[in-house]
Amino acid sequence: MVEDAGVRAAKAAFTQAVVRQADDDLAAWAAAGRSGLIVLRDFLTGAYNPSWPGVHARDEIDGVAAAVSAIAAAHPDDFLDTFDDDAFRNSLDVLIGLGWIDRPAATARLLDAAGGADPWVRQRAIIGLGRRTEAEAEAALIRATGDPEYLVRCHALMGLTVTGTAAALATLRGHQAEREYERELAATAVAQIEGRAAATQPRPLSADRER
Repeated sequence: MVEDAGVRAAKAAFTQAVVRQADDDLAAWAAAGRSGLIVLRDFLTGAYNPSWPGVHARDEIDGVAAAVSAIAAAHPDDFLDTFDDDAFRNSLDVLIGLGWIDRPAATARLLDAAGGADPWVRQRAIIGLGRRTEAEAEAALIRATGDPEYLVRCHALMGLTVTGTAAALATLRGHQAEREYERELAATAVAQIEGRAAATQPRPLSADRER
């Protein structure tokens, strides 16, 4: 069977994006669009097994994550359509992509994953929810500060540092951390939330202006 030229080009772009992780290569990969998503789907299902000699396993993981993020951000609706299947519900790589998609459907899938049994799935979901400002996303982050897994809690605290509101303060102030780093994250989250709140408060008129 003759391979479609677009898919063949997308495979080459995928390899460059994963191996090099350079901005230009990631942009070229993202530009592959639907052909790229076909390649990514086949890669995640095992139908496509590229060989990248000399690439360390950790670098491969990071490269795939960067490639997924790039194409999901560039083609959010097509990404959602391509991976709208139960087979991908708990895919760590798909969850990475969903984190870069500002769509209600993506948020709903992340919320579902955040309540799953697998701690790695929960962690990926919480990272994605940490980029959102919806109340339900913040509520999931607040709940996750009590997760039994240390890394899930830490990522929840990191997310609240960036997007949290006053609704999270009571939980953060009462957070029972197991390790010093976790305590530092909770304290940072409180400080950042309080700082954002103070910055949005109207400034009082000076005495000169009042006269």
